[in-house]
Amino acid sequence: MNKLTIFLITLFILGCQTQQSNIITYTDVHKGTDGLVMKFLPNAPPEEVYSKGIFVAAVELDNKGAFNIVGGHLALVIEEDYMEIPDSAWDGASLTGGTGESKTFSLEGKSTLNPKGRKDTITAKIKAKEIDTQSESHTSTVMISACYKYKTDLSTEVCVDTDPYSLTQKTKACEIGEERFSGQGAPVAITKVETKMLPHEEAGINKVRPAFMVYIENKGNGEVVKNNKVGEACSSVKLEHEAFNTIYVRAFLSGKELNCSPKERLEGGGVSPEGYVRLKGKEDFVRCSLEEGIGKEMGTYTAPLTVELDYGYTFSISKDVEILKELEY
Repeated sequence: MNKLTIFLITLFILGCQTQQSNIITYTDVHKGTDGLVMKFLPNAPPEEVYSKGIFVAAVELDNKGAFNIVGGHLALVIEEDYMEIPDSAWDGASLTGGTGESKTFSLEGKSTLNPKGRKDTITAKIKAKEIDTQSESHTSTVMISACYKYKTDLSTEVCVDTDPYSLTQKTKACEIGEERFSGQGAPVAITKVETKMLPHEEAGINKVRPAFMVYIENKGNGEVVKNNKVGEACSSVKLEHEAFNTIYVRAFLSGKELNCSPKERLEGGGVSPEGYVRLKGKEDFVRCSLEEGIGKEMGTYTAPLTVELDYGYTFSISKDVEILKELEY
């Protein structure tokens, strides 16, 4: 093999390696059931502190979901008889405002460019007060609550069959049925979609009305709250019962918005006219249908279905701290 041949082979190999290195891999971030994950860092707060001493509670925030948190709320809850929060006690890059015991924050979620999401460490200074003179120590609790708006998006393909009873002798491109899902990168998951074709007649024209039973489940470690009640959920304001487990639902078939407020469930409080669904326990379902229907001349075909869930989410973490009597010398 001469030198020219070896040179050309080397160029070919290097070219292939360069092309491979430029390949961008796509990561589907709409998977899993995590949203915001929050935990105390080791020894922050410590297990023991002395009265009149200042200590730090440090929390790692990690947005592992596929939606950006904007204007979320953090609330520091302490026993005011035994602890207090000094002015300017909070610190963290994602903090955006707030005062005293409550702060607002923003944190990016997973994306194609950043498939792991963003993290930040938030710290808060706390001062231990004096304990009863008759006691050697007192155990008190430090709790941090997070409340934030979040969203679940599902995009899938469904079968639209304008001849559900197979009255014509035609080969069909697809079959109606159900599809199951494990999660869309959010704590509230769409677990199943059932497709049904309902016969419908309008002005003497035979149509079908596509309907989709969308099953929803809270798979996270917190509680769902109405999307316009997020701020109150991390405050001392008492929320009404209807504010919990309430989700706003929108769905689209081939870009056309569906009706997700079926009248037969309104009396039971399941769905309001504004498109809200109330979870019973941690799960429920809603029916979304194309009220205008589809003419039978369209045949059988696949179409894109998108479902959007808007809601608030809240959860808390806590740790006990033992306050020891101040050392006397």
